[in-house]
Amino acid sequence: MTIIQSFLTSEISSLWPDNTVGAITPANARTTLNDMVTAIFQGIPPIGLSTANTWTGIQTFDGGINEIFTNPSSFILNNLFNNISVATDNLDASAIGNVAVAFNIYHGFGGSSTKGAREGFQVNAQLLAPTSSSNTNRSYVGGTFECQAVSNDGGGVGTEKGAIFGCNPVAPFSVPTPPPSLETA
Repeated sequence: MTIIQSFLTSEISSLWPDNTVGAITPANARTTLNDMVTAIFQGIPPIGLSTANTWTGIQTFDGGINEIFTNPSSFILNNLFNNISVATDNLDASAIGNVAVAFNIYHGFGGSSTKGAREGFQVNAQLLAPTSSSNTNRSYVGGTFECQAVSNDGGGVGTEKGAIFGCNPVAPFSVPTPPPSLETA
């Protein structure tokens, strides 16, 4: 039997009465708790522990997302353990200042109590033990940034349009002051 949230809500209302009618018995408590445990391990639809999330709107979390895979037995989602995909982007983002961003990480910090280093994004890949002796590909990468053109962007040889960057590191510390030699030029 699949246990859904409305079933549990109804069960709690009927087996766990208020203090004016009925009694909460150990048998009632055991029945409800067993159903809750079953629901947790089978996944409570629509967003259960073993059911894929299919959110269609913006989701706001007020806590972190922590997912730990321990020794998965097979690949899932086309060999990706976690995947964020913006499958089709046909948005007009041509207004000044607009940039369509598929994934953004913001880490704001600072204040009189702030101490210690900060990282806006960290990728860590660790080789924890020797791989299989028959392993023919021993390439290990901490991060890959790729931007690929599978179509030209309206130009041609010698009249190319646009640019493609796999990574664009920018780390401004403050607004630079031009050297004196350039101020008079």
